[in-house]
Amino acid sequence: MGVAIILKENIPFKIEHSIQLQNNNEQPESLLIISAYRSPHNHTTSSEWQKFFNTCKDYKHIIIGGDFNAHHLSWGAKKNTPTGSALSETIIEYDLSIINDGSHTYFEPIIPDIDSQILTLDTQSIDNLEDTTSSPLDLTIVSTSLLGLTSWSTFPDKMHSDHIPVTTTIQLSFNKTPPLFTHKLNLKKTNWDL
Repeated sequence: MGVAIILKENIPFKIEHSIQLQNNNEQPESLLIISAYRSPHNHTTSSEWQKFFNTCKDYKHIIIGGDFNAHHLSWGAKKNTPTGSALSETIIEYDLSIINDGSHTYFEPIIPDIDSQILTLDTQSIDNLEDTTSSPLDLTIVSTSLLGLTSWSTFPDKMHSDHIPVTTTIQLSFNKTPPLFTHKLNLKKTNWDL
């Protein structure tokens, strides 16, 4: 399990704060980007979702992406759950929108790999597996100010995960400023065998 935010190299950012975007000749406006994960083992009520979305209320431009582990017909799930219904109602209440296209982003691993004793899913045959459990658990929620400026798609490579990576693209122009904070990972030193 995990979520990540990956930004293009020349976009200024600062961890736990917003970046300033210049919107035409208007005053700079803040963009809030949140990466979220909700455990599937507990029910989340409307009041808990409201607490979460209240942290965003001072921002005009909001993007929230993550694994919400919530099911609702409005974003392509096969059924509504209490947590999904509470999330859907709260998103409407806060005038936000889900930009998912209904594609399922989670596929339950069901094919045993005898050699490694790990359950894996053959990504080439997802469409041919009738018994595969799948759901659109990974959502991207945006403010109405970004609704026409954002696009959502799934990434073709599952990267050995039971979730398909999601790409959210924002069409904004801004004045290039020096980075507020940069941190680069040295992937050559990463121990991928863990």
